[in-house]
Amino acid sequence: VTCLALSPDNSQVVAALDYGGAILVWGTSPASTECKVLTGHSGTIFSVAFAPAHQLVSGSTDGTVRIWNPADGQQLGASLHALESVWCVSTYPSQGDGAPQVLLAAGCQGGRVLLWDAVSRQLLWSQSPSTDPIECLAFSPFGKHIASASWDGTVRFWSIETGEEASGPLVLGERSWGPGRAWAQCVAFSPDGTRIVVGDDAPTLRIWD
Repeated sequence: VTCLALSPDNSQVVAALDYGGAILVWGTSPASTECKVLTGHSGTIFSVAFAPAHQLVSGSTDGTVRIWNPADGQQLGASLHALESVWCVSTYPSQGDGAPQVLLAAGCQGGRVLLWDAVSRQLLWSQSPSTDPIECLAFSPFGKHIASASWDGTVRFWSIETGEEASGPLVLGERSWGPGRAWAQCVAFSPDGTRIVVGDDAPTLRIWD
C-alpha cells in the first residue's frame, strides 16, 4: 500500500497499491471486506486525493493524473498528462466569481509543479523550481497559494492565480545523521492558514509562522 485517502463524508476509504497500479475502494458504513478495484494506471500510484462531487484523483509513475468515480470504478474523461512520474496530487474547490472550479495540483519526480482546472481539464500553469522530486503539495486553507515540499531541501509557495513564487522559499537545515540539507517529505497548513508544518528526513518537524 503506497497511499490512503478517506472521503470527506467518511463513507469511503481508498488504498493504492504499488503492484499493478490498482486502486481499492471500500465502504465504511457498514465496514466491508468487499471492495471495488479501479484499474487503468500502468505504474505505481504514489498519491490519491478526493475532490468535490465524490470524485477521486490519482497520480502515478506512468506520468498521468486520472479522475475517477469511485462509486462505479470508472475513469471520468481523459487522463491528464504530466510527462513524468507524478509523486503527489492535491485538490481544492475554488468558489470564485465565475463558474465553480476544482483546482488540481500535481508534483513530479523531476521537480515540476502543475496546476489544472479539473473541470475543463485546462493546464493553468507549470513551474520547475529544481530538478529534485516534489514529495508533497498542500493548498492553503483559503485557496490563495500552493506549498510544495521538495528533496532540494526547500518548501516553496506558489500563487494559484499567476503560478509565480509568492515569497522566498523556506530552507531546511542540515541532516543530523549525514552530510547535506534535509529532504522535505511532507507539508501542511494550519486550519487558519497562519502556520505551516514541514517534516523532513533529518528527522525533524519544523513549524513556521
